[in-house]
Amino acid sequence: MADDASFIPYPEIGRGAQFHAYDMHNGRVLKIPLTEAETYLVAKDRRNTIAYDGEIKDWLSERVQTFINGKARIPAMISHSFTSGAEFLNLLSNPTLVRDYLPEDTPTKRWGAGRVTYTQDKLLMTHEILGQMADTKLNKTDILRVRQMIDGFVTSTHLFWQYGFADYVFKLGDTGFDDQGKLHFVDLGECTSDLEFMIKAVEQQRWRNNLDPSKIDFPQIPGELHDYFLQTLEKAFSPVLLRKLWRQKHDCNDCLKEDDIMNNFIAAKVAEIDYIDRW
Repeated sequence: MADDASFIPYPEIGRGAQFHAYDMHNGRVLKIPLTEAETYLVAKDRRNTIAYDGEIKDWLSERVQTFINGKARIPAMISHSFTSGAEFLNLLSNPTLVRDYLPEDTPTKRWGAGRVTYTQDKLLMTHEILGQMADTKLNKTDILRVRQMIDGFVTSTHLFWQYGFADYVFKLGDTGFDDQGKLHFVDLGECTSDLEFMIKAVEQQRWRNNLDPSKIDFPQIPGELHDYFLQTLEKAFSPVLLRKLWRQKHDCNDCLKEDDIMNNFIAAKVAEIDYIDRW
């Protein structure tokens, strides 16, 4: 039997830009947020500077704040008071918030507004499936499987929109499949409830990053499926359809129609601040 020092109850199975993921050995995954310092390292690896108005500007701090803001929105989304919320939570891999076991922030180890820990169902991750197909010639079974993944992504995205929430990154690799083959969203820190922001995301066809090899954090769609992917998503993800589906199933106890000018003003200003660097 291993001594206590070497025993790891929940081995780490992955890490993204916002969370460490640990296997709980019970069909669930534990998500623990990266510290601010860890987030800086991830953001720097992915993008430190971008061209802006003809100049090169350092966006690292803004990018880090985007990641932190994304985590800060998760509790409100998980605990939203839908009158029938089981379908919504299932779409998000049945997340459950965990009490705050993290230590107090210090000058060298801070979580700030991103202090969010939760668990989710353990799924077969799409990025793992795509990774196994990379640099190989796909057979008919592989092609059918990827087509079904793309179709499932469309179906789940449409359902997400009906609840008034959306994945604004459109990263297919950050989804996963349960035992019944149903696609679920996993990366809860990249979701929004801002319709106007999502309309811009759809207009700019942000899902094309799944085909761009320069986007190293996007698991790539196999070349044989590029046309199918683009044609399917361009037809399914239009601003017109987004507006039509948005909040069709958003029946909850809290979100009454707003007629308070101050509330609307505050919400608009917060949205402006919130989306500094989501692209």
